[in-house]
Amino acid sequence: MKRLLFICTIVLVSSTTWGQINITRYHMRDNLIYTQDLNASFFPRSNFYFSLPALGNLNFDVNLPIAYSDLFEVTGDSVRVKIDSYLNSSSNDFIGVNTNIPVFGLGFRVGETGAASLFVNSRNSFAFGMPKDIARWAWNGNGEYLGEQYVVDDIMAGAMSYVEIGVGYSRDLEIAGQSFRVGGRAKYLAGLAMAELDNKAAVNILTNSNSYQTTFTFNNATLRMAGIDIDDEDNVDEGLINGELGGSGFALDFGAQYYFSDRWNFNFAINDMGFINWNTAAKEISIQDESVVFEGVDITADNFSENFQEQFEDVFEADTIDTKFATSLNTSVFMGSSYQVTKGGTASATLANSFEFGELRTAIGLGYTQQVGRVLAVSGTFSKTPQQPIDFGAGMMLNYGLIQLHIVADGLLKYTDLTNTERVNFSFGLNIAIGNPDKGKKIRSPKPEKEKKNKNGDDAIDQMINDLEQQLDSDG
Repeated sequence: MKRLLFICTIVLVSSTTWGQINITRYHMRDNLIYTQDLNASFFPRSNFYFSLPALGNLNFDVNLPIAYSDLFEVTGDSVRVKIDSYLNSSSNDFIGVNTNIPVFGLGFRVGETGAASLFVNSRNSFAFGMPKDIARWAWNGNGEYLGEQYVVDDIMAGAMSYVEIGVGYSRDLEIAGQSFRVGGRAKYLAGLAMAELDNKAAVNILTNSNSYQTTFTFNNATLRMAGIDIDDEDNVDEGLINGELGGSGFALDFGAQYYFSDRWNFNFAINDMGFINWNTAAKEISIQDESVVFEGVDITADNFSENFQEQFEDVFEADTIDTKFATSLNTSVFMGSSYQVTKGGTASATLANSFEFGELRTAIGLGYTQQVGRVLAVSGTFSKTPQQPIDFGAGMMLNYGLIQLHIVADGLLKYTDLTNTERVNFSFGLNIAIGNPDKGKKIRSPKPEKEKKNKNGDDAIDQMINDLEQQLDSDG
């Protein structure tokens, strides 16, 4: 029974790792230490920094397809469930949770144009694609499906946890008279554990019109997992307890900025180009054309779970083989542009793409960041992220002595009423930052283009006058 419950838990609460989409944090650029996670060419405005373990950048991203207010309605002293409107909608959604917790990090300037960094981060993410056909059957019962057979083929699930250990380097470059800043990060990946359901999995559901029994037929359902010993029911995480990694791998990040002019900046980043080879407790569980007849259970009975398990036990006594396999990280891509509007003020537009369950998901944001020397920076961004409406995010960085504090949050428009909240994206960091590379330099206030044109025009007139004076002297 423990084996069945464990497999069900993995499938129902799981995800594939995807790239982080934090546009508000991205717009804060060199004002924060941990924007390097999003673009390897960014580096904070300090000569040296040290990231405090765990506190350096606590980043949580929870993305839900539905809010509390969509499920429950408070009427007087009672609560009414109103899930029907959600179940009857056409879209299939996903639940996603991302965490990125720093273990160690430091960075320092190298000469006048370079910067290097060392880092260790713990990354965990999980999501579950929500097939509404199954949810409607579970909620409404099988009465409306009598004599019907339908296929649910949008079951998507997986899970991954790993630690990344890496180095980064970025520097300014002059190429063909044009100014660039480029950066890269190389990362060794220590895989802890993973579980993933093949996205080709499908379930055929048929309800008998006479007996009301429901037959589930599972096709192409393949579950791969590693780092977790499911053969030991008393200790499913035996591999981790013994200090063994589930696997190891490698990844690269790349970022670049092109300074089109003194005010225009174009930027690009591609993150998490890599893989993990899984070989410890790596198994493949295959369920091919297995059927089970579900006769129902009494949920009020004390042995409810045992009765449920007995009916599905034959299906989960499936072929299990020891194997080795590799999984790719889901790469994220950022493309953006920024324009210096005022002294220390920058407007930005960013397009971000990532893959979740093999589907391309896109986010877009428009924001403004105001820098006050090295002491303070504030930012605000309107963004549209996957399965969420247009919302507002804000960020703040404060340097006080050697301490740098930052807070960044998205989805703030829904925070006014937490019952309507569907996404929580929050970053908090406390780090040590030493030195000011901009000391003695002033943040230049860009001159209007018109003023520059007038200046060029004045130069031309002065040259004409000089030429005329020289001609008169030679004639005289």
